[in-house]
Parts: sequence; structure tokens; C-alpha cells
Amino acid sequence: MKTKYTHIKKATLIGLMLLGASTLNNTQAGTALYVSGGTLYVDGDLTVDGDATTGDTQVASGGTLNLGTAAANIRTKGFQMDGTLSGNSASTITASGGTFTGTSAVTVPGNLTLAGAVTLGQSVTVTTVATLGANVLTLNAKTLTLSSSATTAITATSGSGGIDGGTTTLTGGLAWAIGTANGTYKFPFSTAAGVDVAVSAVTAGAVDIGTLTVATYVSNAANSPKPTGITQVEGQSATIVDRFWSVSRSAGTNTPDVTFTYATAEIPTSGGETNMVANAANTGSNVWYTAAQTSGSQSASTAANTVTVTGFSKFGLPVTLSNNGGTLTGSAPLPVELTHFSASCTDGQVTVNWTTASETDNHGFEVERSLDGQSNFAMVASQYLQEYESNSNVPKSYMAIDGSPLGGTSYYRLKQIDNNGTEEYFDPVAVSCGTVTGFDITSVITNSDNQSVVATFNTDENETVYYTLIDYRGQRIAEQSINAKAGANQLRISVAGVNKGIYLFSIKNKQKTVTDKVVVQ
Repeated sequence: MKTKYTHIKKATLIGLMLLGASTLNNTQAGTALYVSGGTLYVDGDLTVDGDATTGDTQVASGGTLNLGTAAANIRTKGFQMDGTLSGNSASTITASGGTFTGTSAVTVPGNLTLAGAVTLGQSVTVTTVATLGANVLTLNAKTLTLSSSATTAITATSGSGGIDGGTTTLTGGLAWAIGTANGTYKFPFSTAAGVDVAVSAVTAGAVDIGTLTVATYVSNAANSPKPTGITQVEGQSATIVDRFWSVSRSAGTNTPDVTFTYATAEIPTSGGETNMVANAANTGSNVWYTAAQTSGSQSASTAANTVTVTGFSKFGLPVTLSNNGGTLTGSAPLPVELTHFSASCTDGQVTVNWTTASETDNHGFEVERSLDGQSNFAMVASQYLQEYESNSNVPKSYMAIDGSPLGGTSYYRLKQIDNNGTEEYFDPVAVSCGTVTGFDITSVITNSDNQSVVATFNTDENETVYYTLIDYRGQRIAEQSINAKAGANQLRISVAGVNKGIYLFSIKNKQKTVTDKVVVQ
């Protein structure tokens, strides 16, 4: 027989299984539920409105655990969420040891507090605040996500508590939904023993960065295992700290100042901390960037065991620290040293300018455009060089014009191609060019890889539109209804495997159909 509601003010139990709908209404001072040395197993609906202490907590598939009030605090060792977790944004789950896991990613509706060492068995999102104290949270290649943009959304006792990124991979990490907020964000990483190896990022200017994710792991003395895409540090392991990092952003163009911290035990055995600098990896070419290519401005503190990179831009790439003047085994100057890149709108067209200080085996450049700066980049201009122009040790300036820019704000980036086909992308810049009016096609462009078509169109209101891509015989290559937003919209259509030729792209709303041609080569 299932109990609809069970009100428990104070109880000490060896184990507790709840199969029906129950409420632990224990908000009065001095009252509590204790499940001593056993498991709180929930197979129905359980609401906790006060303080509950268990050995372990398991919510079965189909079960629901609701932390119903700000006073709700479930104190547990291991935590297994196979059902539904909900509750008040000020409620708390206090984990004192074991594994925090579930059949899928777990979202904590309020606070997560550690009262012992905890290992993630699944990725976890904390809605309000994560408080680690003097305890270590081991990521286990999973991701801890902070939903709050407050700089206090996670705290740890420096020198004894923090997040252990592990010993093998840059998968997972600490993800912080910062958005356009400004401040100093400390990612409190530590070694397994709690030694501080924090990463700090300083954002400014209210420029969107989306979610900033940092991952790190300690390597052995030979700097193994190495990050994916990099095999070279052989012969110079003695000049490199025994740790790798990665920093990624999900949106925007914010380039924060990033400070990397290393443990004393990770200091290079040869040369110590002299001339310590950061090196990012070019995983596409299996080489390391020099310190100058990683950032034009770096500073180190031997007292604090830190290296600060001003205006960090090597997002998503492995990073390490070295003391050998910034050049690692496998480091090679990239074909182009870019010193300037800008875009501006005048008289309804966008002019893109860039300058290089030197060029080696440079095949040329492509200018790409995107509506959001993150996806669907398509080539709008190119400048390819003759073989005799591939090398230069003097400054060279270039210009390209987009005669049909997008209305509103769009983003332009530069792709450089060397003579062996290796490609390098530089950070995009934003430019605003006119307003968005009327329902019309702005551009239909074949992407530089000839595998997709990127179409940009404008609409005056949020509405459903229908598009088609048709070949010269009238055969439909693609068609779909999509929800468009007021302003500029962009979509990508795969043309992989289709014949070369001229295609017609059409899009219509309730009042109008517009069509444009695109050439697939």
C-alpha cells in the first residue's frame, strides 16, 4: 500500500525505501531525518522541505526528488539520480563522499556543497553555487557546469580543496555560463592532493563570451599522455611543466586575460621557472605555437607559480608552459604573422583590411562571413598568391570588399592557407552595416569547401518560412520549413555529392517568394 503523504519530524533509520508520494516536512528547529549507514531509495515522489541525512541517495527511474524549500538540505554520501530532480534555487545537496552520478547529466536545482571527496560519474550542472571547501571534486572526464554568471558561483579553500582534472585527458572540465558579465572568474582547479593549480579569467567590456570552459590535467615527467592532436615534446620534457590546459568559449569575441597556475612539483627539472611562458598547440599541424604566436603579451610570477596571457585567443587548443624561450620541439613559425585585421562599413559595403609582418610559403587568404561569429562561415572574398609571392620578410597590406553585406551586425574572419594546404583561422571581427528591412535574400554563397551552401535572408517579423534548393532540371535537392526571427537569418544546406552547376535557392513566407542563383563547383 502506497502512502500519499508521510510527514516525518525526526527519525533515525538504517535504510528507507519510499515507493509512493511522500513529504519529509522537517523544517522545525532541531528536527531531522537520519538514514544511518543505509540508502535513501526513492521510487515514487519525495519532497524534502528541511534537513535530511542519509548514507547514500538513489532516485530510481520514474522517481522524483523535490527539494521544496530554501531550507531543504539533503546530506548524502553517494548520489545516484536515475529519475527527476527538482526544487528551490536556494536548496542544497551536501555530498560527503563517493560518486555523484545518474543515467544522464544531472542538474542540481540549487546549491551543491561538498563535505568530503567526491567523484563525478556523470556531468553535473549547478544552478546556484558550488561550495567545495577543503574538499576535492574529481571530474573523471566529466563536466561541472555553473549556470550562474556570478564570480562567486564556485568557491574552494585554496591549498586544500578544488577540482581535480585528472591525469589523462582534456575532456570535460569546469564550464561557466559567464555571458556578457564582467569580473575575475577563478576556476579552482587543484591537484588530487588539493594543491592550488587554479585558472583565472578576467572579462571586461560587457563582450559576450558565452560559456567559458577550462580543462586541465597533470602529466608524468615525460609529459605523457599528450593532448589529442599533439605528439611532439620529445627531447624537451625537462623544460615543460607537467601539466596541460585548454580554454574554450561557446560564443562571442571576448578575449579575456587568462592566468595559469602550476604546482611546485610540476616545475620543469631543467631551467626551473626562468623565462616561463605559455605555448598553445596547433593540433591541425601537430606543432606548437611559439610564445609570440600564442599571445603578444605574457607575464610570469615565479613567486605565485603563474603565467598570465593577455587577450587569450587560442580557444579550444591545448596549452602548456615552458621555460626555453617559448619554442618547443615541433614549434615552427606559421606561414603568416598577422599584425592587423579589421572590417568597416562605408556606403553600404564592407571593406576588410589586414596586414602581415612576414610570410613563409603562403598560398593566400580567404575572407569568410558569418551572422553570429560562431557558425556558418562562408567565403565572400579571396586573394591567392603566385608562387614567387609566397615569401616575404617585410610588411604587406591587403584589402577585400564585400559588396553585398548582411544587414545589422555580422562577423568576418580571415583564413590563411599555406602551400601544403595547411589552414589557419584568425579571430573574427564584428561590423554593423545598415538595417534589416523587408523579406528578401541577402546572399547565397557556396562555402569554400564546396560541400555546403550558406543562404542569408531578412524578414520583418518572427515567422515560419519554407525554402527549396532546385537544380536545372527542377529536381529538389533540399527543402524545409524553418522558424525565422525578425532581422537577418542564416542557414546552411549540404550539397555534398551533387553535380556541379547552377542551382536556384527559393524562400517564401505567406506573402512573398524570393529566388536567387548559386553556383556549385
